[in-house]
Amino acid sequence: MCLKNQFAVFTRLRIVTAAVICTLASCNTEQLPTGATLSISPANRTITIADNSDDQGRCFINRQHYIDQPIVMTMLSADGKPIGDKNVTVYVDYAGNTYPGSPVLALFDDQRGNGNGVIDADNELVSDRDDNIAIVKTDHATGARVLLLRINVSCPFKGDVFAYVDGVTGIATIEVNALTEDES
Repeated sequence: MCLKNQFAVFTRLRIVTAAVICTLASCNTEQLPTGATLSISPANRTITIADNSDDQGRCFINRQHYIDQPIVMTMLSADGKPIGDKNVTVYVDYAGNTYPGSPVLALFDDQRGNGNGVIDADNELVSDRDDNIAIVKTDHATGARVLLLRINVSCPFKGDVFAYVDGVTGIATIEVNALTEDES
């Protein structure tokens, strides 16, 4: 009798294990197609400002001096077809030693869903120096996602907006330059 019960338990365990393996195997682990691309537009943005440095060469950030730049991240297959419903991980980063010590780049998302292209509230902030990396989803039909990038224009710096999906990356370079005396 004991062997019969052990056999029944073993058989049931095999069936449950097989069901679990089948379930896990059917999970949607769809990879991106070969040659997929993730672009960020505009890919480069250079802004020239007046030199706001004091006599010692220090520049102080004024949080009220900024430009809001729409950026569009687009996921496409090798043949140019949109890839929608993909989670894009996106964040801001600073190049070399140009980080001025205050958040001069920040990503905002239209969380109210009104699509007006205007940052309506601080709760729409999704990524800056102290925030986590943002994860946003591409549009099902177009493969695109729009965010607003707030660029502080008080002091010179160079930074990037970096995005990735699986092993596919996109980057946009942002640079704020100060006019030299020769240029003014």
